Amino acid sequence: MKEQRVELPKHIELDKTPIDILDSIEKVEYEPEMSEYDLSFICGIIKKYRPQKCVEVGIAGGGTSAIILNAMYNYCENSEFHVVDKSKEYYHDRRKHSGFLGRQAYDFLSPKKDFKIKYVEHLGNVLPSYLDEIGNNIDFVLLDTVHILPGEVLDFLAVLPYLHVGTIVVLHDVTLNSISYGKKNDVATGVLFNSVVAEKYYEINSHDAMPNIAAFKVTEDTMKYIMNVFGALCQTWSYLPSKKELDAYNAVINKYYGKLYDYYAKICDTNAKNLNNISLRDKATLIGKLLLNRASSQYRIRNN
Repeated sequence: MKEQRVELPKHIELDKTPIDILDSIEKVEYEPEMSEYDLSFICGIIKKYRPQKCVEVGIAGGGTSAIILNAMYNYCENSEFHVVDKSKEYYHDRRKHSGFLGRQAYDFLSPKKDFKIKYVEHLGNVLPSYLDEIGNNIDFVLLDTVHILPGEVLDFLAVLPYLHVGTIVVLHDVTLNSISYGKKNDVATGVLFNSVVAEKYYEINSHDAMPNIAAFKVTEDTMKYIMNVFGALCQTWSYLPSKKELDAYNAVINKYYGKLYDYYAKICDTNAKNLNNISLRDKATLIGKLLLNRASSQYRIRNN
């Protein structure tokens, strides 16, 4: 084979300055759910590309949202920031709403005279349910949701028609399955990063052995070779979205991807059958154990 030049991921200059917003909001355990390196990578992206419409999907308590909002305040005038989470309640503390720290950051920054950012929360449903409301020409997307398949792969397929050439997509936890014990199924963002055709950003020479955050820039080839991402959905799913959630994804994919929808529908059906069969096997195994325990108990009773 003829020797060819390998296209390596590009470098992003880190910027940790916007992280200082954490000093002005509530201190909460587990928040933000990213390392300083990961957060500095995101802020570096925002500083470099100055996006005017940003979307964060999967916000938890909103610690990362607060930092993104501060980065936008520093670098993106007259912009808008949409945060999306399927849960209205913060999963670590159901008394709080998802993204409450992002709202605190907004309340702190918005009184400033030069603050010109539209901040919108979309809580209680999956991403495709809000895309028409968010609108086209999204410049920046952060996908950081369930990490197990189909997860962020489905989210990207849903949001891609609302992006444009040059949009930056950031993916968190791209190596979580390798660097964290007990997370072997957390592969969704890594699978997406490695299957999408785009201009990629990843620090292969980082001080970290395997950095856990990556990004890519949408190009003309991203849609041209989107079959690669649909093919990634053929990997074994770890969960099945609810009917309501799947209906929302199906509507977007049917609308924008033409004949690929039939292929996608077959993938969904196959994984649904596999997951249902696993569920039935699990139930059968549980029933078998219960019956065995019951038989063992009766045997002990009879022999005492």
